[in-house]
Amino acid sequence: CGGGAWIGRAALDAALRAHDGRPGGSAALLAHVVGRFGPVGGLPAAFQLRPDRAGLLASLVPVVAAARAEGDPVAAGILRRAAEEMADTAAAAATGLDAPAFALTGGLFQVEGMRSDVGELIAARLPGAELRPADGDPLLGALRLAAGAARGEMPWPVGAPLLRLVGRPPASVPVSPFA
Repeated sequence: CGGGAWIGRAALDAALRAHDGRPGGSAALLAHVVGRFGPVGGLPAAFQLRPDRAGLLASLVPVVAAARAEGDPVAAGILRRAAEEMADTAAAAATGLDAPAFALTGGLFQVEGMRSDVGELIAARLPGAELRPADGDPLLGALRLAAGAARGEMPWPVGAPLLRLVGRPPASVPVSPFA
């Protein structure tokens, strides 16, 4: 939760709530969504029939940021909740670590205020955590993790659903019954 697709789905939900006259709706998000994707009646097809739904939903992040900049409290709440989700994920990932270090990377941190919001929330949840500049972009990080795993240098958790072993694993690696 808290990623671009999550933000887009929350924006779409708020837009449709406004259209229906239900609580939690945002007229500003409705106007942005309709301006971008056309009439409300066409929204299900615009999203459900596309294989790139996650990317399409994530493309609404600038819409939410614009609505927040215009003073929309629902859009502000969506972005705040996304920041909280990211900080919660960081706290969960840091379980058992004395002094975790984090680098905030990715397109969401281009949204005004997101980096500072997530940083403040991480500091509140993990007082000993260090926020440091990234050594590269997310793709480089994924490549480094994959290279480390290929060299046997990564302590990957084994078991469903975190890792599925393909082929014959080394004798020292337990095989999950779910693999």
